[in-house]
Amino acid sequence: MRKILILFLIFGLVIGLAGTVSAADKPTSVTQNSSDNTKPKIQIEVSPDIGSAPLKVTFTATVIDSTSIERYWWEFGDGNLATVQNTTHIYEKAGTYTANFTAIRKDSPSEKQSVTIRVDADTSAYKVVINATPVQGTAPLKVSFKLSTTIPDDDIDMVEWKFGVDASSRISKDNNTWKAPAWTYADDGTYIISLTIKTHSKKEFRADPVTITVSNLVASFIASQVSGPPPLVVKLTDTSRGAASWVWTIYKMNDQNTRNAIDTLCMQNITYTFDSEGKYEVELLVMKDFTSVITYKTITVKAKATTAPTTTVTTTAIPTPEPKTNNPNAAGKLLPNPIHVIDEFIRLLLAMLNPAKYRITI
Repeated sequence: MRKILILFLIFGLVIGLAGTVSAADKPTSVTQNSSDNTKPKIQIEVSPDIGSAPLKVTFTATVIDSTSIERYWWEFGDGNLATVQNTTHIYEKAGTYTANFTAIRKDSPSEKQSVTIRVDADTSAYKVVINATPVQGTAPLKVSFKLSTTIPDDDIDMVEWKFGVDASSRISKDNNTWKAPAWTYADDGTYIISLTIKTHSKKEFRADPVTITVSNLVASFIASQVSGPPPLVVKLTDTSRGAASWVWTIYKMNDQNTRNAIDTLCMQNITYTFDSEGKYEVELLVMKDFTSVITYKTITVKAKATTAPTTTVTTTAIPTPEPKTNNPNAAGKLLPNPIHVIDEFIRLLLAMLNPAKYRITI
């Protein structure tokens, strides 16, 4: 009997050990943390995400299961913040910004999403101009150039000057003289100067080309006066070098600022009379052999402003004389003095004949 009881105990112990191993090996289903189950799912949208400064951007956040959200938090990347779900923001300066949106919930991790905004510089007012001095002369001719632009330095990515000689006659922003370069032209010829600037947003801006003329033939003249009322007499004196012949052309500018030729003269020095008001251009073309060079000046003819004379009318008041009477008549009434009647008549007559000068006072 004791043996049977011992065997029964051993069997129960084995069965118990077998059950413990099985429970340890069985895959368990892990219950997800409640905070993970209720963590808000968010999606953000921006419009637009690229544009020129100042750029107004609309930020919209969509939050799933937002009932437990404690607050919202926007960081726009330029130091400004907002604490609402949907908002707008204006980026004043060019740059690339990372906007962050965070949904904050009590007693659970926050959820965060980011978006990139690219703001380009406002290029509507960007202009590029080449200034060159001198634009003509004899070889070797050193020309000083200067860049004039409304593009900020921090938005200039690439600069390319081309001086018109050959492929090597150029400089870029790598050259420390890119704002005010110089070039020496050793040979006679006509050279076209170009300038291109590219911004960080890859937009290109080109200056109007400038022409440099290098020749022993140089056109120049002096005008005795360049403005005045009509008729304006202007003495035009040639100061050119190397010229063999001269052609003067007088142009009048119209309202569209285009030129209309009104006269042509072929002599070295001229005197010209501008009879009517307007803006004129005097062009001098000088020639030698098969080479010609042109220069011009602007003449403005405008009448002086006149003031209409002021006429002052002076009036003389004719006083009313004191009544003069004779002695009372038999009825005791005062009779008019004959001298007074004559004075009154003369006074009325003067007022009638020259009312502008005389007036009657009562």
